[in-house]
Amino acid sequence: MIDSKKMTKYGLKIIQESKQNGKWNFIRKIKQTTNIPDDLKKSLLEDKAAWDNFNKFPKSSKTMYIYWINDAKKVETRLRRIKKVVERAKENKNLG
Repeated sequence: MIDSKKMTKYGLKIIQESKQNGKWNFIRKIKQTTNIPDDLKKSLLEDKAAWDNFNKFPKSSKTMYIYWINDAKKVETRLRRIKKVVERAKENKNLG
């Protein structure tokens, strides 16, 4: 948008503030999270409803779930989060 001269002054201000307070890198990191991790995929595939529902979630919900799992520091935390995502997907509960 900047290159095509469509960015507003307000938009530029928000970008600058985000870069200064660290939110810019966080947002970029989330947007790079698109592939379903193998361990999550395996767990989702064990329950057809969970897999089907997860694939119907909006991209934003899937991305946030994947980011949440990938952000776990410990293996136990990651496994607990995967279990939670599978449960929520089975119940058709996205982040909306």
